Amino acid sequence: MQIWYTIVVRRLTFGDMMIQRVQWVRQSLEELISQHRPGDRLPSEESLAKTLDVSRATVRSALIALEQEGRIVRRHGLGTFVAQQRPLVRASLHHLSSVADIVRDNGYRAEVKGIDILPVTLHHPVASSLGCEDGDPGYRVTRTVYADGTPAVYLVDYLPEKFGDQIIDLRGYSDRMLSYLRSFGIVVDYAITQLSLGRAFEESAQALNISVGDPVLLLTQVAYTALQVPVVYSLGIHREGYVTYSILRHTDARKD
Repeated sequence: MQIWYTIVVRRLTFGDMMIQRVQWVRQSLEELISQHRPGDRLPSEESLAKTLDVSRATVRSALIALEQEGRIVRRHGLGTFVAQQRPLVRASLHHLSSVADIVRDNGYRAEVKGIDILPVTLHHPVASSLGCEDGDPGYRVTRTVYADGTPAVYLVDYLPEKFGDQIIDLRGYSDRMLSYLRSFGIVVDYAITQLSLGRAFEESAQALNISVGDPVLLLTQVAYTALQVPVVYSLGIHREGYVTYSILRHTDARKD
């Protein structure tokens, strides 16, 4: 009996070859970085291109990727330098915790700085997400969470001025919103969170010490009580490469 096999061979496109080349250059640069200390200056793009026998454009693409990951720092007119090792915070979206607690659970020193509480008028989509009328009074609470002295997450919370018949008083707020609300008998039971990629705007860029337009991970969240009453509308703007989230997913046995 003869068995025939069919082999499908796909010709590599120019784009495929360019991606492979950039990945190879990136691996070579990562090895070079590992041989240097933070603050050391790396060779110029031109020198690296000659050493690796690739174009400067290919070297630049790999350097941009490494810069976005925080492995290097590029200073205009000065050169490219090995960056200080940044803390990497790991968290699960399966459990609702404050960012400061997540940082501490990862073994880093957590600090909450720049707390600002501002009375505001709530508008869509915040008002509708909180079950309020457009124009209802509320609060906007901003602060930055640091991990080992590095700004990692910029947080913006919106709350209604009143929760039922109870007036929310934020004068004693320090750093953990959910714990503070619990002290008033407002217990958050769960939250619905959406993840997306975004760009830093002026306010968040300044808080995170990055440039306007730099990529960020955005968590948009609405926290609810056990009675499904919304309490807090939150924006978590995460500096790229500092916090990584995991999600537990299950298969649907009925569809297997």
